[in-house]
Amino acid sequence: MRRIGILTFVWGYNPGTLLQADAVRILFQRRFPDAQVSIINYQPGARRRKPSLNVFGMRNARRTWQVFRQTRAFDQFRRGRLGLVSTPVRTHEYRAALASVIAEDFDAIVVGSDQVWEITPDDRKVPVPFPNVFWLGPEVPARKYACAASAGATDTTLLPDPTREQVRTLAANFDLVGVRDEITESMMRDFAVVEAERIVRMPDPTFGVDFPETSIAARLRTRGLDLERPIVGVGLADRLGIRRIVVEELLSRDYQILSIGQAPMREREVVDSPAISPYEWADVFRFLTLTITDRFHASVFSLKHAVPFIGIDLSPHRMTSGGASKIETLVKEIGIPAGLRFAGDEVAADPTRLTKAIDSLLSDYDRKQVVECQAPLRNRIETYLDRVAQIEVGDSRTAA
Repeated sequence: MRRIGILTFVWGYNPGTLLQADAVRILFQRRFPDAQVSIINYQPGARRRKPSLNVFGMRNARRTWQVFRQTRAFDQFRRGRLGLVSTPVRTHEYRAALASVIAEDFDAIVVGSDQVWEITPDDRKVPVPFPNVFWLGPEVPARKYACAASAGATDTTLLPDPTREQVRTLAANFDLVGVRDEITESMMRDFAVVEAERIVRMPDPTFGVDFPETSIAARLRTRGLDLERPIVGVGLADRLGIRRIVVEELLSRDYQILSIGQAPMREREVVDSPAISPYEWADVFRFLTLTITDRFHASVFSLKHAVPFIGIDLSPHRMTSGGASKIETLVKEIGIPAGLRFAGDEVAADPTRLTKAIDSLLSDYDRKQVVECQAPLRNRIETYLDRVAQIEVGDSRTAA
């Protein structure tokens, strides 16, 4: 039995992060039913922070209980759905982490998805400094596949020549390089000089998986939401005064507002989400009329449920020096009016942009078209898996 290991982000308390890991596991197990597919328990501890708890005041006490339950549910998801029951490897040190992966003796290792290949001159802005275990190395004897890997906001013009040589050497060892976005495709092709035939452009793996429905509807009602009236999901950091602008605009339209971010919002007009587990978070989107977010996977799950979304990039470190971002790439990738994207300072400078964006998006939105546009995305995931299967079949014949 071939053993396939998945190496991706599995720490932290971001539902999108855990769902992408689950999706990669499901896709590979579905394609290779006779293989043992497991997620490698790599969780570098120094960067694995639990949500902060604030116990002052009744409203905060309720939120504290909510965060506690979410934290527990996420840890249970890691152990149950992702199978991370062994002692995790927590070191940031490249060679030590690599040795632990080699010791597991996998026949193939899948790196990704998510921003596993982001490199910045300032190591504090990335989860794990470069070089790191997500680049594997020539000493790893297993087949090496990248699956929807992303370089995030990497700006290759800022990276020194020694880093370029390291990237080129490490990327050369991958049998197939599945990339999630244009930034990473360009980085692999032009910066790492990977042959075009080894690069496959593919969407986020969550597009290829239908996650289960949950009982979240009843809990939404207990929070006072009327599921027959429009509900807007908002997940925004509190920067540039944008969140207040968004809340006031939505209230002026008599919309119900539901928080879909990782942390509860302070605005009293916003209903805290009752979602506890990653699956419940994903299921909330089928009840939304509109999503306004600064998060990539919230945009992805809006698309999966054919919900129009407005992405507002608020964090400079999530954008390249040229202003590109993963939300912007997603909007371009779809190629139809399914979502809009703005930089935060654009909305802060002119709040009417938001008003016009909502009017434009909702008036032009074609739900059927958005549903249909996802079939090509799923097909590209299957094309990538076909390529992996061709390599795996070749290995099986050689072994026979």
